[in-house]
Amino acid sequence: MNTRTIFIISLLAVPALAGVCLAQVGPTVVPRTQMDFPSWGFSANIPTQAEQVSIPPSGNVLHCQVFVSGQYAYIVRVTKVPADMLASTCIELAIQSRVKSALPGSVGRWQYQSNQGELFKGLTGPLDPEIASAPLIKKLLKDDPGVQSIAMIPLKDEKSPVLSIGVVALSSLRQEAYNQAVGVVGFLKFNRNNNQANPAPVKPPAINPATAPKPKPPVVSAAKPIVPKPKPAQPRKLIKGEIELTGILDKVDETGMTLEMTVDHIRMPGKSLEPRKPAAPKHVTFKSIPAGLKAGMRISVVGKNLGVGAPIDADSVGLE
Repeated sequence: MNTRTIFIISLLAVPALAGVCLAQVGPTVVPRTQMDFPSWGFSANIPTQAEQVSIPPSGNVLHCQVFVSGQYAYIVRVTKVPADMLASTCIELAIQSRVKSALPGSVGRWQYQSNQGELFKGLTGPLDPEIASAPLIKKLLKDDPGVQSIAMIPLKDEKSPVLSIGVVALSSLRQEAYNQAVGVVGFLKFNRNNNQANPAPVKPPAINPATAPKPKPPVVSAAKPIVPKPKPAQPRKLIKGEIELTGILDKVDETGMTLEMTVDHIRMPGKSLEPRKPAAPKHVTFKSIPAGLKAGMRISVVGKNLGVGAPIDADSVGLE
């Protein structure tokens, strides 16, 4: 089993959870709504009066807590990203793996933007066997097969761990499980200046004013005419895992955050632009599509390469 397969398993399921029962761990009632996770730099809106169980770190799972309240179990998990993969690629592969392994139509994928402007990727579908076999979940579901709705996002950047928020419920509560999941991530807050994925910078040593060197007077030189900087001759340098797509803009969504284009050329890291035959449609998401783009224009999109047919989250969108 390779590193990527192990990551996907640990991202979508919590094998260590199968060995946990309420009597062994000793869950307590946590009367709070907004729970802080200071080690990881975020806080999540957890329902009041929830039974809480902490799962010891294991394998790629760096942090896992389970909260049970009413008809739902909420799973907060932080998962390590393999050194040779990007966080967004890991998330996309995990979703694609779950969709392909399930019955056709049983898994729905979705995206949701939080109140803080963070874009989560998620899926809703049948419960993973590893989670279904856990005593805590079996107590909640009894003999029901269950359903889960999971939202994922890089904790900081492409090399940071992945944060996932999962909600487990009875199979008849599929829509409600999704509503609960987006309810948590919608109010999730990041403080990326204070977490293990982004350690605080080291303060420089204090300078003694008595021994500090005195600043030299500025050198005044003759004014030089302002010459506009030339445009770069080379296209943007792509890093491993990125791709550039160029082609015709077909449509910009009313929200101004997604667009449809027909790709006729592609460029990979270290290579020049190559024709894409035949030209193919591509769905593009972006935090804010630049103003002035209209159907029929030739555009260039750069983002993470998630494979043929997969949508692309663009880092940049502009005219070719």
